[in-house]
Amino acid sequence: MKINKLLKIILLALAFTACGVAPQAQQQPPPQQLPTGSPTEVFKAFIKAKNEKDVAAVKKTLSQNSLKMYEDAAKKKNTTLDEILIGDSGKFLKELPEMRNETIEGDAATVEIQHPVSGRWEKMYFVRENGEWKMAMDKFMEELDKQLGGLLKILTENANNSSPANGNNKSPKTVENKK
Repeated sequence: MKINKLLKIILLALAFTACGVAPQAQQQPPPQQLPTGSPTEVFKAFIKAKNEKDVAAVKKTLSQNSLKMYEDAAKKKNTTLDEILIGDSGKFLKELPEMRNETIEGDAATVEIQHPVSGRWEKMYFVRENGEWKMAMDKFMEELDKQLGGLLKILTENANNSSPANGNNKSPKTVENKK
């Protein structure tokens, strides 16, 4: 008698499953596709690509706005995007810096990175593009300029304006010390 009841329960469960009536845990929608890698993993890939002078891999880690920023810089310096992206590899980080506090808010993220010389923690910015995290170096530069009170923009303009490669021999702007 007990075997007969057990058999009926098993058959009933199989019938419900076959008709699409399954326990609640099996009816959950498929998970959304998560972005490739985490912001921290993207930063690690960027450092590795820079050190290996792998231009294609560096480009894969950068946002579209960052690539545009570097393209504009390359034009101003009369050089190529590739040279801008890997040209300073000799001065670049040879080892990964310490990282902490990865924060994701929608399609934007930050990771705190310890500066290898000063020891200060600085935020690196990321954006999600087509489901993948990319470094937002343009955002990093904007934030850095804000922290410096616009000094970075003035220094960049001075470097571009006084560059003999640009055929421009203007004297650079004077930066007043704000107190």
